[in-house]
Amino acid sequence: MQLREIGNLVDTICMQVQFPAAMSTPATPQGFSSPAQESLARLLAGVQADLPHCVRASVADTASEVLDEVVQAKAEVKAALCGTDRCRRA
Repeated sequence: MQLREIGNLVDTICMQVQFPAAMSTPATPQGFSSPAQESLARLLAGVQADLPHCVRASVADTASEVLDEVVQAKAEVKAALCGTDRCRRA
C-alpha cells in the first residue's frame, strides 16, 4: 500500500511542478518546494524499496530538476509495483 501512496504523491508533485518548470530558464531557474515533497520524504523514510528518483523528487531544488526526477520516479514506482503482487497487466 505504501507504494501506491508514494505513487500518488509523485503524481501530485508532477502536476504541481509543471508550471514552475515551464517558467524556468537556465538564466533564471525557478526553485520548487511543496508540502507533497515533505510528505513524500516522510513516507520514503519508512520504505525499504530502492527508490532513488523518488528520494530526489522529494527534495526542494530547481523546478526543472524536480520535474526530471519526478518523471523518472513515476516509472520507478510503476516498476516497483509490477515487482509485487499488485501489478495489473493490461
